[in-house]
Amino acid sequence: AFPPTGITTSFLNLIMALDPSHYRVTIVIDPDAIERDRERMERFSRLPSWVQVVGRVGRMLSDPEERWLSSRLRTSHSLNSQEMWDRYLESHAREFRRMFGSAKFDAVVHFDGYSSFWSATLIGAGSGVGKIIFLHNDMRGEMELKFPYLRSMFRMYRDYDALVSVSATMSEINRLRLATP
Repeated sequence: AFPPTGITTSFLNLIMALDPSHYRVTIVIDPDAIERDRERMERFSRLPSWVQVVGRVGRMLSDPEERWLSSRLRTSHSLNSQEMWDRYLESHAREFRRMFGSAKFDAVVHFDGYSSFWSATLIGAGSGVGKIIFLHNDMRGEMELKFPYLRSMFRMYRDYDALVSVSATMSEINRLRLATP
């Protein structure tokens, strides 16, 4: 949602480097988070006019079991069975369809790389859609020091086609440190 971070700056630089005659870019945002913060609004206004914006409004529709699975994942950072993961990811695939309807994408990119909600939801783009997630730091180190919830995201990495580290050094660190559970 365009916070004042290096990830936002990196995202804006990447967008500016893309050729709009080759790429059709659609981003999804939380309009409330941007609208109520002057700094976020200023960063958002830097997007070129050719970028399409979808505002995520409303709440994810979940039944009681799906809400329990989401709560369990938030608190324990894992689920106990493949069946639980399948149900959790199906609820996020439904959220993807709620937001984007029948839109077709060649690829979806989780540029921020830190949100388990968006990691799961973008997996919901379905088969035949390239799924890319960016790794901006030593992700295992981030999990160990600051963000224990990243453990749940490591499980979702297998559903992505590409894990993109932001430098050759980070790529090697993540390759080694994420190879073991």
